[in-house]
Amino acid sequence: FPSHDTRAGRIDDSLGQSAMYQIGQCYLQKEKLLPARNAFERAAKMKSSRTISEDALYQFAIISFKVDINPYDESVRAFENYLNLYPNSTRKGDIYQYLVNVYASTSNYEKALSSLNKIPNKDLQLKSVYQTVAYNLGVDLYQKSLYDSSYRVLTLVEKYQEEPELIAKSRFWRAEISFRNGKYSKSIQEFKDFLTSPSVNLLEEKSIAYYTMAYAYLELDQLAEALEYFGIFCQTEDKSSEKYLDALFQLADGNYQQGKDQQAINYYKTIAALNSPLGDRCAFYLAKSYGYNKQSDMKITTLENLIKLYPRSKYVQMATYELAM
Repeated sequence: FPSHDTRAGRIDDSLGQSAMYQIGQCYLQKEKLLPARNAFERAAKMKSSRTISEDALYQFAIISFKVDINPYDESVRAFENYLNLYPNSTRKGDIYQYLVNVYASTSNYEKALSSLNKIPNKDLQLKSVYQTVAYNLGVDLYQKSLYDSSYRVLTLVEKYQEEPELIAKSRFWRAEISFRNGKYSKSIQEFKDFLTSPSVNLLEEKSIAYYTMAYAYLELDQLAEALEYFGIFCQTEDKSSEKYLDALFQLADGNYQQGKDQQAINYYKTIAALNSPLGDRCAFYLAKSYGYNKQSDMKITTLENLIKLYPRSKYVQMATYELAM
């Protein structure tokens, strides 16, 4: 075919376009995809027959999808071009499916989202893919500490409603970003929006939302609300996690600060039972709580145990002072 290909390619008329298209078909039948793609591309650019141009562009896009290492180099641009030139084509559904396959397998979320934005009338499957790509890009930006960009992209997840779980998760990450940016009241409201989202009970992020909300309330000096959410978090979290231990300390210390000595004692005793690396700190404030609760014998016993079990602790000097009082 080479010499015929060259002569035909120089003639942009109905005969030349038809010849170039047939050359593409011949190469395709012989499974010579690269020369077939080149022939179809040239036929698609010729203007004599719109029907041949359309079919040649379709064939070029499909072959590009099959042979490209990076599908964005040729095939996606060809599919985008095809949809723009022939928006009412009966092949639109097939092209959407090809695009879904490309988007679903890519980790280049930014290019995928840019491509999806160029498709004016998405079907339900492409809307779902759009939400997935936007969510993945948003989380990727978050992990790179590009919080403002992440927040902006995550809002795009709610552009469509096909994936309620992704909508919920995007709300969670936006709330986390607001917290990181010091917008504590906004963060609390966004966490509440997340917690009222459909399917939230299936998400592991639910318990973390209570934890971060509690800290947001602490930042706003709203201790009662903070303790409420630390309490909810402790009911839902794995008891071996660091966050669980931290939340217990927040509950114990918060009740200690409020003068609720019996509640503080209960939380410190729960912490002590975990045998955590912070056992000395727990023992000291447990003893102090016993003292404020008029349980002097328990205070003395707890302080003596602290000195015995943690002889190098920074709390030993204070414990000794308390015993001498």
